[in-house]
Amino acid sequence: MTEQTQSAQAFNNDIWNDYYEQAWQVRKDIMQRIISEGERHPLRVISTLESIMRFSRQERHVDQGKSQFIFEEDSAYAHQLIPNVHCDRSVRSIQLEPALTLPTGLDIDQLLPHRDGYQRVPDYTHNDNIQFLVDFARRRDFDAVIELGAGFGQNLFKLFYQGGPDVPYYACEYTQSGVDCTQMLAALDDNLKIQAHRFDYKNADFSCLPKLNKVLVFTCHSIEQVTYVPNELIERISAIGNQVTCIHIEPFGFQLKPQAQDTQLDREHREMFAKNGWNQNLAQSLVFHHLNKTIDLTYMAANVMGGTKANPSSLALWTSVA
Repeated sequence: MTEQTQSAQAFNNDIWNDYYEQAWQVRKDIMQRIISEGERHPLRVISTLESIMRFSRQERHVDQGKSQFIFEEDSAYAHQLIPNVHCDRSVRSIQLEPALTLPTGLDIDQLLPHRDGYQRVPDYTHNDNIQFLVDFARRRDFDAVIELGAGFGQNLFKLFYQGGPDVPYYACEYTQSGVDCTQMLAALDDNLKIQAHRFDYKNADFSCLPKLNKVLVFTCHSIEQVTYVPNELIERISAIGNQVTCIHIEPFGFQLKPQAQDTQLDREHREMFAKNGWNQNLAQSLVFHHLNKTIDLTYMAANVMGGTKANPSSLALWTSVA
């Protein structure tokens, strides 16, 4: 990697790190308000937050190398009824306007990526990565669960309360605001054993973790913002415990085939990642370490886990080599 490329990578990473530092702080402030109003269950706090966020305006602006997170809360909008029925009782008839929105005001439809294209689905349809992780972990007797790039901890809380393993959970997150959010929510329930630590993909240091045995590690759209995965990252993850299983739910589908074979979805995906300076080599890094017997790569599939428009989630699974 040239010095110019390294400089550009660091610039892009700093912008996105700054963006999420602000984004998680906004969420922390909202959750603190929800808690102060009397809510004590972490999952109910997160679910209330998510409802508020669905009806809020969020934008990102970059100016002179700094990222600014613009947020405007509009949660009251969710309480307005958006009708489409008009009644003329004098002639005992009704008229239905074309239904473009739901009564809450959200659009009825959304386009979601899947495999090689887009599918129109109800707006409240979302691929549930947490249910997948619950199903995967249920009979495998992990003694710890770690999320890398855990944001404000929402995935770990949902995993625990929706049937995930009753074991220690570790949230490894770059932003201080994300770590603070996780600790704030964890303090609400003594039954949940969760710790949050600062973590940087570009210099992966797991010395904050105890020596573990059979551990599940997962990432979900967090390697996304790392322009190039360092060569040593996968090997360091594989050394976290005696037996490591790692799942990546990340947008790397466009990396699995030549650009000449791109579909429209691949082209939009590839172009967005190039513009944002997002990950370019996760798939290649996993294949490299598999061929060099650092890990055992057992599953890899493109665009099979839903995602947002033009940013489909792919799936990779690997285990450490004894």
